[in-house]
Amino acid sequence: MLFLHGEVGVAVLGVVSIGLIHCIDIDLTKLVPELDSTATDIVTHQRDALLSRKDLAQKTKDFRKLDDAAKLVEFKSLLKGQNDDSCLLM
Repeated sequence: MLFLHGEVGVAVLGVVSIGLIHCIDIDLTKLVPELDSTATDIVTHQRDALLSRKDLAQKTKDFRKLDDAAKLVEFKSLLKGQNDDSCLLM
């Protein structure tokens, strides 16, 4: 909600209306396909990140069940997976 008072309100409305006029100049026929492509990329990245987190969760569960000798062998691999997964979230 926007509360305006006196001359300040008129100035703010003037800036907003100028901004709206500039928005009208945007070529929507060009912008919509670009936004669709960006949205598709975001959804793909989200899906990949979710699958990666699920895979890492399963590997962590499996790791906990290993004996100490096997944990020493698998530790580096699990740690790398956690590091790669944290990079995916960025």
